[in-house]
Amino acid sequence: MKHIAIHSVPRSGSSWLGEILNSSPSVSYAFQPLFSYQFKGALNANSSMVEIQNFYNNIKETDDKFVTQLDDRRSGIKPSFQKSTISHIAYKEVRYHYILENLLEQNPAQRVIGLIRNPLSVLSSWKNAPREFRTDLGWTFDSEWKHANLKNMNKAEEYFGFERWKETALLFKKLEKNFSSKFKLVFYTDLLSNTETVVRETFDFLELDFTMQTKDFISQSIQKEIAGTYSVFKKKQYIDNNYLNNLSTNIIEEVSNECNSAGLSQFLKVS
Repeated sequence: MKHIAIHSVPRSGSSWLGEILNSSPSVSYAFQPLFSYQFKGALNANSSMVEIQNFYNNIKETDDKFVTQLDDRRSGIKPSFQKSTISHIAYKEVRYHYILENLLEQNPAQRVIGLIRNPLSVLSSWKNAPREFRTDLGWTFDSEWKHANLKNMNKAEEYFGFERWKETALLFKKLEKNFSSKFKLVFYTDLLSNTETVVRETFDFLELDFTMQTKDFISQSIQKEIAGTYSVFKKKQYIDNNYLNNLSTNIIEEVSNECNSAGLSQFLKVS
């Protein structure tokens, strides 16, 4: 059995990519299991191979409503797929990125997809998500965008704000270099602009067949609109630059300058 982890910071398209993976008949898929009550704390930066194996076996068998996203599937915000013989167990997370290096070192069956989005687009999307950015509690974007102190609350597992994005981008570059056969970096802009090609390449990396079920879901997910902050059915904009009308010039300049200084300028692409 092969094991797949999709990791990204929040507001980067990981729910969409997760459902694309879930569309494979051979994949058993779990949504953010480490954030669920059932599996919270199941893995850490020092987990043994036995603990890792048990984790994957358990998320494959769980009927936890959060991990399976049962309510969203019943409402149509997220799809349901036909399954055949399961050969891959996959999950997606926007937290707990510090476990990745250990997973890659310990687990021969492990593959990781690191999904990365332009940090300005990430910040803009966070600003527009009322359940994630709490203006109702008096939060101001100028005070939160960089460190997200009110959102992250000094929790190591939380990855909101530009500084945690930067930390994740540097981690992904390191993992891509050190585990080139087990870690694949995927740019959200490439997934937007050339979806089927990027998905086929990703499936090849994961040793998954690309089936008509996946092709059909990709088509539906970019053409159909179902309202909801977490819906994966949204008409896609192929140039990821909505931040231009949503973030201040000062924030845009500071983020761009810091990315250039940190050697992360390649992640500023919008198409």
